Amino acid sequence: MNHPRLEPSGAAAANMHDPRLASPEPTLLLVDVLDTAHYSWNPAALPYLLVAAGILATTLFVWHRDPDTRVSRLHAGFSLMFVLWALGRGLLRLADDPTVVVMLARMFYVLVSLAIPLLFSFSCVLTRNETRRAHLIRFNWCAGVILAFLSITTPWLIASWQEMPWGMEPWHGILGMPYLIWIGLLLALVLFDIGRALRDAPAHSSERSRLRWYGVAVGILGLAGSDLLLASGIPVLPIAALPVLAFSIITAWIHHRYGLVEVTTKLAADKMAALIQHALVIMDAEATVQVVNQRTARLVGLPVDQIVGRPAHESFGDAFLPDNIERLAQDDHADVEKEFILRPRDGSAARDLSASFVSIRDGRQRVVAFLSLVRDVTAERKRQQARLAEGLRDNLTQLPNRSMFLGLLDAAVKQARGSQDHGFATCLIGLDRLRVINEDLGYAAGDQVISATADRLRRVLSASDTVARVGGDEFALLMTLDADPKQLDRQLEVITDTLRRPLKLDDHEVFPSASIGVASSALNFNSGSDALRSASIAMFKVKESGGGDIRWISADDMGGQRTRLEAELRRAIDERQFEVHYQPVVSFKAGDVVGFEALVRWRHPEKGLLGPVEFIEYAEQSGLIAAIDRQVLEQACIDLVGFRRHAGFERLSVSVNMAEEELRPEDFAQRVSALVAENGLPNQAVRLELLERVALTGQVRKTLAQLQRAGIDVCIDDFGTGFSSLSRLHELPISVLKIDRSFVKAMALGEGGEKIISSILALADNLELAVVAEGAGTEREARQLHDLGCDVIQGFYFARPMPADRVHAMLREPAAIRQRMAVIADPAS
Repeated sequence: MNHPRLEPSGAAAANMHDPRLASPEPTLLLVDVLDTAHYSWNPAALPYLLVAAGILATTLFVWHRDPDTRVSRLHAGFSLMFVLWALGRGLLRLADDPTVVVMLARMFYVLVSLAIPLLFSFSCVLTRNETRRAHLIRFNWCAGVILAFLSITTPWLIASWQEMPWGMEPWHGILGMPYLIWIGLLLALVLFDIGRALRDAPAHSSERSRLRWYGVAVGILGLAGSDLLLASGIPVLPIAALPVLAFSIITAWIHHRYGLVEVTTKLAADKMAALIQHALVIMDAEATVQVVNQRTARLVGLPVDQIVGRPAHESFGDAFLPDNIERLAQDDHADVEKEFILRPRDGSAARDLSASFVSIRDGRQRVVAFLSLVRDVTAERKRQQARLAEGLRDNLTQLPNRSMFLGLLDAAVKQARGSQDHGFATCLIGLDRLRVINEDLGYAAGDQVISATADRLRRVLSASDTVARVGGDEFALLMTLDADPKQLDRQLEVITDTLRRPLKLDDHEVFPSASIGVASSALNFNSGSDALRSASIAMFKVKESGGGDIRWISADDMGGQRTRLEAELRRAIDERQFEVHYQPVVSFKAGDVVGFEALVRWRHPEKGLLGPVEFIEYAEQSGLIAAIDRQVLEQACIDLVGFRRHAGFERLSVSVNMAEEELRPEDFAQRVSALVAENGLPNQAVRLELLERVALTGQVRKTLAQLQRAGIDVCIDDFGTGFSSLSRLHELPISVLKIDRSFVKAMALGEGGEKIISSILALADNLELAVVAEGAGTEREARQLHDLGCDVIQGFYFARPMPADRVHAMLREPAAIRQRMAVIADPAS
């Protein structure tokens, strides 16, 4: 068999016309392949056998580190094809019968024909091009299967054999050259996709390093075409085994160093569930537990398999009875919480827990599941008690002060919201005529009255009630409201009678009295300050009528306060007192400011410039928020025209927050498009932001679909803080996710935010959504976000919100922001 030539010999040419080779018998050929009589030892086979073992080892390594994911399955698929190919090449060296050589060649060409589509699919997943290349993936699978079939059943791919110095080699048929071109084009396309992904990857990121090394591996794999060229009569040495082994080793190293885990919605959701700082419980419509995370198992004191599949109330108690869950989840508000005490099954100490619930609905709005987050608030409750012991008390009476009382009242409001079991009443007690005592008898006498009043209130209140001094002559009570409201009336009468008793002050006797205003949780307050303010209104009504009495806050009383504020808001809308400030949004890929978030401010004629926290809540309650949002959107479009002109480029955009009320009208999308066109802006220049829960409501979803068709981007604001949309995120017609600032802060503090942000980035990438991170207040936070691969960022580090005139100045002189971006982008700084 040792011939000095690298071209087909005369014998080979003769054998190409052998009738046995032209129309072989499959059964006979299979027997020939398995018959050891057709083989003899050839040292040239040893390298291929060693390469097969090496590829198998790298395959097992990748599978061990990342079992049972699509990426690992694809990797294992083409790697095992390469293993069998290497074994087939080794057997080819040992074969001394041309018939066996041809059959072996046809068999390992089947393996190559199937390995190439597997490799192409693997590369598309790795470069995030699976959606873009979906048609090509299907085409190549069809081509691979057809070529594999033709390879084993016809001489069109392998027609005959040729004799070389190292042994016999296959000889291509009429499909040989098209086969070579097909493989070459696929490898070239893979390298093109890697290059494009490299261009888009953040500088100095692990994603860039992973892609760079994978490009090297694919380039080396291309050298394996030498064996295919040899079969076409091109005189090259058969070195294919070494590039294939090198490719396998490099991809295994990439997996070890950077990871090759498939990024999918499910993976991101699973990772986010594992990273949630609280217990996660997912139940079906009958409140039977379907999914829990490990934090749930640790909290309950039971293994996961003893929680899943059982009614939730068996593990968590009556708070998780179906009726309670359905009531708390009926509005899909994740901030409605139920507090309860849990006694773990493992015998550990009882825990104070707080659970929030949301419902998951199908396309027909039927409840199919419930999701709950359970927080362990035991430490929080202990801290509340500790704060009392640390001196958060009034110096004179040693009662809790106003700040502490509002904290407790906030907790009571939150606990009572949506619950029928945790009602409360708050009372504001104002001492009558204390100023007269101070003026006639001195402030020392007034202090004695205050101290005596505090002592009297302590004695008449139960252990579950709280009394605090919240002002010079004012005391506040937080009292449990049980099923019998008359019981509270009787208790208030006792308090009034006790405070009216004469009080001996040195040589004087005084007859104090008090005016008491009462507000109950039945009014569904938004905060503790709202509840106390309502009690204050009732108390002043008592004082206006002479004092010394009790008054429950009424809807008319509250209406008066709201009417005044509503009138001021309406006047502000009519007189356009609202201003729009803008916070820049930067992109490291663009290297500049690419847009702004529009933020509303109220230029109050008496109180000056007010932030949104001062009025947005009242605007929502009074139904005026839509009119304010409209003004902000109109002004933002007008200002954006000027910004784009001053900046000298057309890529600037503006994001405007929208309330649910504004999004509900059916013509909203048309009105926005008309407004944008009226200002000469493209629809892509305006982006609307809304909360997660808002996006899921029926009419709003229709509006979002209309906006998407019009080319107007929709952004989910504060993404990740709620869970109502996670299971249906892929259904929403949105373009952008905005990472909430709380995760950025948690990242900076090392409290798990980095992993959550990475999961959100992966989720967004898989769903082809853009991402904006907000709240980068420091250089460290901005750098961490950049290193995680977040390209678009806003925050105080780059610029604070500013009025339009300062935006113009910034756009004329952008050096300050660009310098801050350069500091972040340069790893050496």
